[in-house]
Amino acid sequence: MKSQSPDPGTRSTILSRLESQIYPVFETKKVGQIKPSTSRDWVGSMEERKLSDNYQAVLFNTVSGVMDSAVDDRRIRENPCHAKTVRRPVASSPPIVVWPEERVQAVRSGLVERFKIAVPLGAGFGLRQGEILGFSPDDVDRTAMTVQIRRQIKTVRGVVMFARPKGGKERTIPLSAAMLAEIDDHEDRFPSAAVTLPWQSADGEPVTARLLMTGEGGRLYSGDLFTKVVWYGAFRAAGVEYRRRADGMHALRHFYASTLLARAVSIKELADYLGHADPGFTLRTYTHLVPSSHQRAREAVDAVFGRPALDDGLEAA
Repeated sequence: MKSQSPDPGTRSTILSRLESQIYPVFETKKVGQIKPSTSRDWVGSMEERKLSDNYQAVLFNTVSGVMDSAVDDRRIRENPCHAKTVRRPVASSPPIVVWPEERVQAVRSGLVERFKIAVPLGAGFGLRQGEILGFSPDDVDRTAMTVQIRRQIKTVRGVVMFARPKGGKERTIPLSAAMLAEIDDHEDRFPSAAVTLPWQSADGEPVTARLLMTGEGGRLYSGDLFTKVVWYGAFRAAGVEYRRRADGMHALRHFYASTLLARAVSIKELADYLGHADPGFTLRTYTHLVPSSHQRAREAVDAVFGRPALDDGLEAA
């Protein structure tokens, strides 16, 4: 467990998967008793229970990781999950559905006034929900015209805390003049509130940050509470149908990515702004949004091999 991630939220998720799906099958078996046939039967049972492809892949990778550790520690010679007869579940991700600008503006119109800033923060910076909730005006560098994404708000086993952004890495995002105006306008109408939370764990050191977006009286919203009370309410108020997966707050992040790609921002730069460690992941996620460069390719080749223009119907010498 400790080797999987330093993040308590990730550990909690792994433990939940172990307790609900993996221990009931493997807990009473010695590692040497787990054969390829055991893995085959388990994969078959997950299919029979109609677990999603992604969930099957996550569970299988967890068990396979345990068995890899057993090989490293010389408890067993081979990982039974790697046998040729074991079909490894493959995760599948549907193509990202990007909101049109009209939907972005409609949802923003449905939000109550003090939470409208959530849309610019998500669609103008590409922030995740926890990063939107944890954003502070103190993260703005007006001289460099950048913002530093330093924290997110997350809930682990009922405890709300500050934590580093996903992946444990801070990042810098360009700040446009329009986004700075959005932040300043919101701060004028709804002054930021100082919030103190434990850092990284339930018993972590208390840290105080001025948060841009809180409820009345500085009320703090966890991600789940914000989704159920504020986000869903915006769709109802705007008369927009909520489509579950396609309409979570992550849709604002996808809109940001599509906006930058449409204006030829490179995949490497976009990956940095989104906080992706691997630009290849960014490319795989958004490859269908990358605009065609066919015309630019033609122009590049013509610049080398293009023929002189005709003059009065006669080809130039």
